[in-house]
Amino acid sequence: MRTAILFFLFLSLPALSTASTDARPKIGTSISRELRENSDLQLYEMFYLQPFSRPDSLISDSLKLSTQMEYSLGFLEDTSPGGDSTMRFAVMPRLLLTPSHYFDLILGFGAGYMSGETEYPRHNLGGSFFFQSKVGISIHVTKKLSLGYLFFHQSNAGLYSYNASLNTFQMEITYTL
Repeated sequence: MRTAILFFLFLSLPALSTASTDARPKIGTSISRELRENSDLQLYEMFYLQPFSRPDSLISDSLKLSTQMEYSLGFLEDTSPGGDSTMRFAVMPRLLLTPSHYFDLILGFGAGYMSGETEYPRHNLGGSFFFQSKVGISIHVTKKLSLGYLFFHQSNAGLYSYNASLNTFQMEITYTL
């Protein structure tokens, strides 16, 4: 457990050097289900998004680029009879490309740790440490509320003898503080 804490502190170092920005932090929640043969696995998360930078103009005033750090806490649940669940913690830098005021394109890559079961009856995730990535879209419903639809991938990248990755479509809702 001490190794996991040190690992996340290391990944969080960029957030400590955040420049002052006009961007506001966000909180959110998401739900997703495994896409492939094991649809019994569901992932539930709560997360906090800390802005790294204020949106900067790229090509024109309407095309902006910004970054965020996502801190998530969640659990992965096997909903089959006799299924188990595990807690998970993750840190993920996210890149946002904003082509209009109405939506963001999201790309993220990070790492995490699962504190419980990683081997399920129909899906073996291999071990506690994992890497994750996301790509998707977030639509701004109001100035403070956004709805997102993302492809989510979790893998241990061959750290363990088993590497049955987790691939889901993820629905998220975020609120700007």
